[in-house]
Amino acid sequence: MIGDLQMTSRTAYSTFAKVARRLIQQGITWGRIVALLLFGFEIAVSVLERGATGIRDFLHEIVDVVVKFIINEKIAQWIKDQGGWLAFLNLSVNDQDIWIKRIAAGSALVLILYLFSKWRNPNTSS
Repeated sequence: MIGDLQMTSRTAYSTFAKVARRLIQQGITWGRIVALLLFGFEIAVSVLERGATGIRDFLHEIVDVVVKFIINEKIAQWIKDQGGWLAFLNLSVNDQDIWIKRIAAGSALVLILYLFSKWRNPNTSS
């Protein structure tokens, strides 16, 4: 489905936001936030798999789009109001999906931090 979006740097934010708003239209939850981060990750992976030119710039754009959306749609405020990311990691152990959520969130955060660090320091080698 991501390939069908035909996202470019010009349309990245509006396309991402359209899909992401549908994801959170019933309200913000930790599961939907993880899905949102994974959606951004999948977009980045699809760009890499296509071997598109200007990959570095486009990956920076995806990180910017995800961060901008999280701020504009008040998701960052919701996370803060819930007690931050540590609250997510401390969800009840009775939750059946706790390890899946922790792995998904950790993976998404590691990817975002990695891409952000590369964006901030483009001269560092991989």
